[in-house]
Amino acid sequence: MSKVSHMVEDALFQSEVGTIVVDSESKVSSWNQWVERYSGIEANQAVGKLLSDVFVETSLSSRVIRAVDKCITMGHATVLSQKLHKHPFPFYRTEEDSRQEQRMLQMVFIKPLDMAEQGNHHCLVQIFDMTESVKREVALRQLASEANQAAKEIKEKELYLNGIFEGTSDCIMTVDDTGVVERFNENCCHMYGYNPEQLSGMQLAELIVLPLKQNPKTPDMTDFLEEQANSSASMETQAILIDRSETDIELTISKLSVNDAKRYVTVFRDITVRKRSEKLLEQMAKYDSLTGLANRTLLHDRIAHALTRAVRNKTKLAILFLDLDRFKLVNDSLGHSLGDELLKLVASRMTKTFRSSDTVARLGGDEFVVLVEGVSGEVSAQILGEKLLLSLKEPFIVKNHSLYSGASIGIAVYPGAGNTPEELVRNADVAMYRAKAEGKNQCMVYVDEMNAQARYLLELDSEIHQAITEQEFVLYFQPLIDLKTGRVTGAEALIRWVHPHRGMVSPADFIPVAEDSGVIWEMGKWIIDSAVRFVKKVHENYDSHFKVAINVSPQQFKNPDFLNLITRSASLYDVSPEAIELELTEGLLMEQTEHSIESISEISKRGFSVSIDDFGTGYSSLAYLRKFPLDILKIDQSFVADLPSSPDAISLCNAIINLAHSLKLSVIAEGVETKEQLLFLQDQGCEVAQGYFISRPLPEQEFILWLADYNAAQLFE
Repeated sequence: MSKVSHMVEDALFQSEVGTIVVDSESKVSSWNQWVERYSGIEANQAVGKLLSDVFVETSLSSRVIRAVDKCITMGHATVLSQKLHKHPFPFYRTEEDSRQEQRMLQMVFIKPLDMAEQGNHHCLVQIFDMTESVKREVALRQLASEANQAAKEIKEKELYLNGIFEGTSDCIMTVDDTGVVERFNENCCHMYGYNPEQLSGMQLAELIVLPLKQNPKTPDMTDFLEEQANSSASMETQAILIDRSETDIELTISKLSVNDAKRYVTVFRDITVRKRSEKLLEQMAKYDSLTGLANRTLLHDRIAHALTRAVRNKTKLAILFLDLDRFKLVNDSLGHSLGDELLKLVASRMTKTFRSSDTVARLGGDEFVVLVEGVSGEVSAQILGEKLLLSLKEPFIVKNHSLYSGASIGIAVYPGAGNTPEELVRNADVAMYRAKAEGKNQCMVYVDEMNAQARYLLELDSEIHQAITEQEFVLYFQPLIDLKTGRVTGAEALIRWVHPHRGMVSPADFIPVAEDSGVIWEMGKWIIDSAVRFVKKVHENYDSHFKVAINVSPQQFKNPDFLNLITRSASLYDVSPEAIELELTEGLLMEQTEHSIESISEISKRGFSVSIDDFGTGYSSLAYLRKFPLDILKIDQSFVADLPSSPDAISLCNAIINLAHSLKLSVIAEGVETKEQLLFLQDQGCEVAQGYFISRPLPEQEFILWLADYNAAQLFE
């Protein structure tokens, strides 16, 4: 064997990635120094034996054995993620901080290795130590380094290393210290459009958009390569394709020394789909998808900036809160589609009524808010409200229907009606309800005497405490179904209040009150206990894999005893944490993000799954979203409602699904009300659905009966 072959073999033996080769008889052919170090078993003790015999006295995951068999017999490749299979191999490492030996978290790649000249089909097992959350780029850097050292003289080694080099879905390219391309995999040709002869010898500066400070005609390319390799961070830029068009990529550069000459390994990842999804989601985060108006998030941001200017310049501003008076009648009699068209026309007419510098926003449903800066006082704000009412008096022509839609408008003026965006919008809302109560189709300015709503909320707070004592709350359960198999995977637990005098009180009315008063903690303890007890009952009588989803309020999440509470409840009823999913809102996650990351990480460590509820209705920083150890994204029902007829709804749902899958998350769609929506979501790769088309939320006993009679074929036939 040549010197180069020895170098390659030594490099693989000393690699910082565990490497095991299993032959066609499922016996160990070789393993490297890394495996020896963490298993405590030397290679000569393992060669020629079955993996299961080598680790007979320790715990080797049966999933590994099955995956190796499939690889050898069927040529199937498998990835065992540390999220689902934390310890496939019985490997141990010593933690630096505690000096204690702990079992290693691993990610395992099992893939066929074609040893063509020998006529054998081997299986390559690679084990990555994920304990310190090693990034995938490190693994790719290792693979590229090993591939570049392969000796051309030894065909078998060339095939082995080329299999690794070409096996990644990314583009890998090696360049010299001036940026001249020397070697690359096939993916580079596919992405750029060049043939191998054209690509070889090109300058890296011809293939990517460099930072502005770099000039490809100067030696700065060397500086760029060195700086980027030393940074250990990836950068986002654009690849310049053969037709001179550009596509978004993520670029990682690492150093490689060959015979004392500097070389660099560049890894390109096409992020076009991710960037498109991010752009759509950022648009969705700030603007209403139906009308194109500002949404609640953008409105509050603009009010906050307007208040800063008003304080500095000693000026006034007005908030006009508008609610259509007869919109529900239109929706109920003519349908949601026509109702949506009416909302679009209302939005257009409102926009034309105000200045371009004013902000017209839709909060949801038939509620709109206008921010107007520079008003002289309450009288001028009242005049603006009357002008808006006048503009809405003209009929709206919607699909041959002539519709009249009056409105009730509440006005809050700063200073006087509040000092924060929340106070101003809330008080304008109070004034709007007063206008509606006084006969509708009018506008009223907020005054401090409008406190009837406050009194009602105070009464409600007192009654909530009593309701907990009197056991007036009940849990309803809405089924979750797997869109691939039709199987019922679980249910979402939803609280209901059967008030002795008011009847059924909406959670939208009492949950915010309970949150503000702090009683949500006691209510939440009851919800968790009841939901876990329910899932235990289902496990014992119907399905041991059934899961329950529990909504978590901000006050619960921030309570230091929350995780212990849910853990104690699971232990009390002998329910595995894997059967419990905790639903958090986007807004909750973005409050004290570092604390949220730590808390969710601890939740995941204990085995509970975590989902983002109503995804798309708030604003998640995508940079932070990638840091959260989440399991599931739930598409809000407002985006599902217009499927599959609305192109905007299709784009938004696809963006969420693509983003979730790029982050290795599952997707649940809520609010599925038609078969067409169900089939569309199934076709787009959404994993789970819930909604009235499947079943309305049901009390416990009714749910049990529904579960016993459930027939998946009726949904999909």
